[in-house]
Amino acid sequence: MNNQNKHSQTKLVQYYDYCKTNIESFLISLKEKFLSHPPDDFSNFCSTFNDELDKAFKLEKPKCSKRTPLNNPWITFGLIKSINTKDELYESWKKAQKVKCVAPDTAEKPAARNNCDCKTCKKIISCYLEYKAHRQVLKRLINLAKKKFYSDKISEYSGDSKKLWEIINNIRGKSRHEIKPSFKLDDRKITERRLIANEFNKYFVSIATKLNKGYCNDEIPLEGLPSFTDYLPKSCPTSIYLSDCNQNEIMDIIGELKNGFVCSKRLIKLFSCCTVDHLLLGKNNVGLKDDEGNLTDGYFSLTNFPHGLQLTWVANKKCDITPCNSLVLSRGGSRGSENGDTEEIKIVLEWVKCVKTLDTLLDQHFLITNNNLQKMLFVFNKGGLERLTQVLRGWARVQKSEVAETPLGIFIVPNRSGIIYPTISSELWQRYLNKNGTVTDIRHARRLIYEGGVSDEGRGEIWRCLLSLHNHSHTHRQKSFRNQLLADKYKDIRLKVPDQKSDPEAHSTFCTIVSEIEKDCCRTDSHNPLISGADNPNQAALKRILINYYLHRPEMGYVQGMSDLLVPIFLVVREESEVFWCFDFFMNRSAFSKVLYCNLYQQLAFLREVLGLLFPGIYNYLSTTGDALTLTCCHRWFLLFFKREFDLIQLLKLWDVLLGAPSPFFQVFISAAMISLHFPTMIDQHLSATELLMESQKLAGTFDLDDVLKQARYIYQQIVDLPEVPCSLIPLVGGEGDYWDGFRSPNFTCLDCEKKGFCEMKRDYVRIS
Repeated sequence: MNNQNKHSQTKLVQYYDYCKTNIESFLISLKEKFLSHPPDDFSNFCSTFNDELDKAFKLEKPKCSKRTPLNNPWITFGLIKSINTKDELYESWKKAQKVKCVAPDTAEKPAARNNCDCKTCKKIISCYLEYKAHRQVLKRLINLAKKKFYSDKISEYSGDSKKLWEIINNIRGKSRHEIKPSFKLDDRKITERRLIANEFNKYFVSIATKLNKGYCNDEIPLEGLPSFTDYLPKSCPTSIYLSDCNQNEIMDIIGELKNGFVCSKRLIKLFSCCTVDHLLLGKNNVGLKDDEGNLTDGYFSLTNFPHGLQLTWVANKKCDITPCNSLVLSRGGSRGSENGDTEEIKIVLEWVKCVKTLDTLLDQHFLITNNNLQKMLFVFNKGGLERLTQVLRGWARVQKSEVAETPLGIFIVPNRSGIIYPTISSELWQRYLNKNGTVTDIRHARRLIYEGGVSDEGRGEIWRCLLSLHNHSHTHRQKSFRNQLLADKYKDIRLKVPDQKSDPEAHSTFCTIVSEIEKDCCRTDSHNPLISGADNPNQAALKRILINYYLHRPEMGYVQGMSDLLVPIFLVVREESEVFWCFDFFMNRSAFSKVLYCNLYQQLAFLREVLGLLFPGIYNYLSTTGDALTLTCCHRWFLLFFKREFDLIQLLKLWDVLLGAPSPFFQVFISAAMISLHFPTMIDQHLSATELLMESQKLAGTFDLDDVLKQARYIYQQIVDLPEVPCSLIPLVGGEGDYWDGFRSPNFTCLDCEKKGFCEMKRDYVRIS
């Protein structure tokens, strides 16, 4: 995006390295220094501190980098760190290529190393795949950061054309290069601006004096002064200028068409592609039929807005004003006037269930049915409905029904509320795979999973993809190779067991953790015959996975409850090494994780904000009832992902939705749905915070899964469709294009960020996404 000259970029010189290792060594050396030689005064303390600081952090050779906010203002420290990681992966890949293969065939034919099974060639392929995957993710993050930065800049300077052109030229790489001041006078070079300006002033002020001294007034020849036209550039008679076509001209062209005349494909294409445009259909000849069968003639038009195709109907007595681009519509439509009569109607067709164009013997009907099965009938009593049908056929957001009941058509709007989504079976999942095994449309597949769930026979393969064991872009060969690679890596984890002689303290801690894991695995789902029993091999596999996870993630440790989260994954995936890596990914998004925004208290903060926005009555009661707003009753929901609240069959269906959901923390919306469905009854009883906790624990096993999921999807859509979504919910709902449900981009608004001068949530979201 930024094609500036490399020589013009300012390098960033790094003299100190404040990494975690250097900080730890600095603290240790500083402590030892002060203990051995306590400072006498403050100056001695400062000198000792500075010496230890330079010794720990100062680089022997300064590092230079062109990745600076001055050259790339969109860049963040997270991106710089990711770029450095990419360089390290590239170097490791190149280093692995230098190692010779022991096979004789590959020595003569380097291309044969791709099919070689030796450890050297496998390491080369694994290093390359790891480098390639990181590079692709980094490229996407950089594009998102650039797009976000320049979109914000363009929005900020929308009324300043000068600033806008500066941004556009900066994007195109045509930024103005400043010429450094340099002037030569009397064989000496002057670079200071003030001296150059003074010398120029002296020169021009002394011109008249020098002329008077050198010449007499009588000797100066007087010639006619040139005309200003002599300095103008020559005209080009072959040039031509065409002004842009505006909206009114298109409206006039369409308005001149006769009734029943179909718009040209070019006009329809123009209408469907432009951001905001009008199409007048029928003008004042379209009537609205009420429940009693009475018709009211009005002015009918369609407007293509970014949020969808909008229908506007205005009664004739209000048609003296032509509709403009500033039409605003709340979700679902609006109607009414000051006198209570129906004089104006606005409907976004994206948000209805079905639209029909019906051609009868007497007149033509346009029927709209919303998600609540309420209907509205428009009558084209003087023709013109063919043009509307043509527009709907070219509209990308509707699908023509296979049932042809009328000469014109029935159009089903692909809205979540108006479609019954099927459950994804193994056979249906195979339709999303090409012959190489790559998922062709992962966004659409995730939407079906989110809406309809997964069948039992297809859940194992689909969860492997959703839990990042396999990337959706991997082929069958890549999946097989990755499985073998991860299996070998899983075997190597066992070698990390601390030795009792070399590190007795770590070995003692490890033995304590193993004892806790064995106790928890014996108690976990003891009623399930698949994993219960002391001699059950599945229970032994659970213990090995948890022990290896502790060795693999010592910073996470082991906490009671991890065994509960492992059981559903184990029962679905079954293969031990694959279960381990799926569990590793799942734990990174759980409340036990230390990843930003994943911890328990941050997710509870998201839940409080959702309740405050959509359920103020519940929120106000919790805030005035002791410490109920801490939502202690929801801790178990987040920690165990609702494992105590539903049986195993329902839990697997719930986890299908969680893994395919558009939000990375959809458990927040599940919890909000459960609160909104069951807490009003408790609130009516005026329960205290302790009683709320006790009653909420008793609800385990009583929740209706279908009602909870339906309510959770509704709450998510309500948050996304808010006119202004607080920026603190960016990690909860994501940004534009982050997930499959990216048609309606949330309108994020910063509330308390003006004092800081920047939005911390937006910055961190781009950095960690």
